Amino acid sequence: MGIGTGSTLVILFIEQGSNGKPKQILGIASNITERKKTELELQEINHQFSERLIELEKRTQKMIRLGEMTDFLQACLTVAEAETAIFYKKMYVNLIFPVATVGKN
Repeated sequence: MGIGTGSTLVILFIEQGSNGKPKQILGIASNITERKKTELELQEINHQFSERLIELEKRTQKMIRLGEMTDFLQACLTVAEAETAIFYKKMYVNLIFPVATVGKN
């Protein structure tokens, strides 16, 4: 590994003498390059997980609305009643036809 390509953690312990000057210095240096690399990879994985969780929450909400729509339509006695109900509940039209605009010609 070349100079400046890694990460190093340095800890120094300095013992002072009775005159206030350093009497003894103990130092520890540790290469933490792999630890830093692992931390960055973990941050990326957490970011990807968060994005997937948001997508899953959106899909869950869509499934809930589809279930509500199913219950709503099963309560209709005729096709005409179901058509009226669907267009009355604009959220169902947007769920079935995401690019549709209701009431605009």
